[in-house]
Amino acid sequence: MHATGGNWSSWLDMSIEYRESKNKINRYRQQLREQGGQKTAEEMVLLELAGSMESDLNKMTAEMENRVLYQFQAIDEKDIQLAGLTERQKEIALLRQRYSYTEIGKMLGMAPSSVFSIYRDTITKIKKYKMAQMQDQPHGLGNRQLQIYFLQKEGKSNSEIAEELGISINTVKTQIRIIKQKLGVNKLPKISCREDCAHF
Repeated sequence: MHATGGNWSSWLDMSIEYRESKNKINRYRQQLREQGGQKTAEEMVLLELAGSMESDLNKMTAEMENRVLYQFQAIDEKDIQLAGLTERQKEIALLRQRYSYTEIGKMLGMAPSSVFSIYRDTITKIKKYKMAQMQDQPHGLGNRQLQIYFLQKEGKSNSEIAEELGISINTVKTQIRIIKQKLGVNKLPKISCREDCAHF
């Protein structure tokens, strides 16, 4: 089952959108609270309304994230290819589009709990990739270059990127050089995973 509406192509996209909306409302409420002086009647109503909306979004986000784990076709196959997953993570994520954890476990000779654990980690990784993509989507890069860009941005070394993507270190170095040329920069940005992943 695929989610429909807006730009959503999966339950994961919906859960991220709900989470972002909730965060925006929370920031708005915080700004209202921090304003000095007596609150007007209108501001009090806005605070109450924003609180109610945030509560509703919390429930919807939890529901969407539950669907990501327990319903088929919960993630976009394009994200599986671009998010810098290991081969095992890709394999399980693709199988999960059609099969249950128990069925995948039988196919791969794994316990269903192990399949679930890997899939859950995969979802976290895709979320991190998509959030970074939303915040900073470089233009003009190919699929492989996007993978390398975001993995490098996470702080992965060239050897770690090479191992994760199944390519040589020289290929990684060459692609990073091309990425820098395309973006017109001498150094690629990095993010602190501790900060960027704190809400996942």
